[in-house]
Amino acid sequence: MQKPILAVVCAVIVSKGLILAVQRNKEQSYPGLWEFPGGKIEANESEQEALIREIEEELLLNIRLTMRLKPVSYEEEERVIELRPYYAEIAFGELSLQEHASYKWLAVSELNKLNWAPADLPVVFQVRETFRDV
Repeated sequence: MQKPILAVVCAVIVSKGLILAVQRNKEQSYPGLWEFPGGKIEANESEQEALIREIEEELLLNIRLTMRLKPVSYEEEERVIELRPYYAEIAFGELSLQEHASYKWLAVSELNKLNWAPADLPVVFQVRETFRDV
């Protein structure tokens, strides 16, 4: 039997050469682990619309999407998470956590210092590869 697929979007928000990482709160799955902010795609919503909405809800930021990265899949016991990442920049707003426990702005070289949620790890590798060529 095939597992259901949960389509999720996330934003690799870049500001002044730093990348935003957010820490999952203790009520979420994978509590205390780090991730790129984002969330589920709702019915009748594009990936881009979902990501812009999720970042507005979670961080009170308005973002501009700049580039789509390669989607990644992570298989859990009961489902498969298909994570669709995008690079983004802040259009306006002041970062204010609505759901997460903490946040950090990190240089690309510091990303591997965090304990990442398993679905986000392949995105971390993509980000490191992208910036290695810059």
